[in-house]
Amino acid sequence: MAKINLSGHRRKLLVVFLLIGAALAFWIIAGGEKEKLREPLYWVSQMDPNYRSSAPGQCPHGMDLVPVYAEDLTNFSSLPGVVQISPEVQQQMGVRKIKVESSPLKHNLRVYGQVVADNSLVAKLSPRTKGWVDMLFVHANGELVRRGQPLFALYSPELISAQQAFLQARASRNSAAIAEAETRLRALNVDDFAIDQLKKDGVAQRSVIFRSSKDGMVDMLNIKEGDYVRPKQMLLVIGSMENVWVELEVFESQASLIKVGQPLTFTTPSHPGLVWEGQINSLYPHFEKKSRGLRFRASIDNSRMLLRPNMQVEAFVALPQRPTTPLVPRAAVIDLGQQQRVVLDMGEGRFKSVRVKIGESNGEHTEVLEGLQEGDIAVTSAHFLIDSESSKTSDFLRMEPITESEPEYPPTWVNATIKEIHHQARKVRLQHERVTAWKMPGMTMNFRVVDGVDMRPLKVGQRVQIHITDGEPLFQVLDIKPAEMDASP
Repeated sequence: MAKINLSGHRRKLLVVFLLIGAALAFWIIAGGEKEKLREPLYWVSQMDPNYRSSAPGQCPHGMDLVPVYAEDLTNFSSLPGVVQISPEVQQQMGVRKIKVESSPLKHNLRVYGQVVADNSLVAKLSPRTKGWVDMLFVHANGELVRRGQPLFALYSPELISAQQAFLQARASRNSAAIAEAETRLRALNVDDFAIDQLKKDGVAQRSVIFRSSKDGMVDMLNIKEGDYVRPKQMLLVIGSMENVWVELEVFESQASLIKVGQPLTFTTPSHPGLVWEGQINSLYPHFEKKSRGLRFRASIDNSRMLLRPNMQVEAFVALPQRPTTPLVPRAAVIDLGQQQRVVLDMGEGRFKSVRVKIGESNGEHTEVLEGLQEGDIAVTSAHFLIDSESSKTSDFLRMEPITESEPEYPPTWVNATIKEIHHQARKVRLQHERVTAWKMPGMTMNFRVVDGVDMRPLKVGQRVQIHITDGEPLFQVLDIKPAEMDASP
């Protein structure tokens, strides 16, 4: 009896082991099938979702391809335009989101310009008699001078004669003669300091010293020691630096935004970290012929003498406050020219591209006049690929085809940073800023440099301005120049 029970126990153990083995085999097979399901269907370009590849790599524009999986990127037939993306794929794609908030857009207009001397404070020195420059106390343009500082000493027989006449009048104690003689000295541009010194010493000076009438900077020096000078000859120009102008320029399309009295702030590369404040004093009455821009200026206190003529400045003009509207980062808007879209996170891994109507943008945020409301979750990164999948079944009209008269990628200038240089292949890899004319966000791409453009001065890490246009298979660089502070060409 005990032997029979033992055999039954063994049979039970055998059955248990067989079940465990079958479960392990099923798990391994299922896991293998799952791994097969996780294999990407294809790889797609981040810039052109219509470009697909069966293997990883880079698209013709030099950007890394993104994998697309069958079980993670599918359309919901019941909800037009809705796609499902698993959390793992969202992480691989680098999907980032932001909550839509409503507030007035803080709109500042960024403009460029330079510091110029205040013409109303410029002092021009010309002699009022013939003579010779005995001594010169300033020696170069750009030299700072203070009020009352000696500039040059002039020997002139007429000045000596005027001084002697003044001393004789004082000796006669004839008030009318004294006043007449002093008037003659002042007519010859002899200042109070020299007249007071003449009264004190009682002796005519062989050379009369002429001094600066204000604080400023030597803007023009047209004499040397020993020069013979004549009346009306321009000897020196002193630009007062106690107050300067900042002269700026806006595009013709932005001219209506500029008004006299608007506050502005500006910085200059010469003094990093310092910010100046001022307000617009005047607008020029005409547009520039070449740039088609409108120039305007602001008067700036320069008592610290930090600003000098021709310094480059970057200014921000505060524009009138906008009404309260939903705001999204500018990068969240997919601008197709005739249509703008934003990808919404609908929760539980579902996304949909919706059509929106946008308003003003301050470079960082954009107003959404229609299509979004406060509290919506907008996608700010990897939204081009999601938009491509969503738009296949979405319920909004697609963009009209581009006509031949309107090229998709017209030649334009953009700032960029050089990442790689291939001289023999005449190729460069560039990280460029947003290309406004192409509705293209900033990204890193490969470009072909056309023949005739000198690539020898280029260096990795260099900031440049590039003139680019369409090309096959790579976009082409028509010209390269160092990046400048004032504005794009």
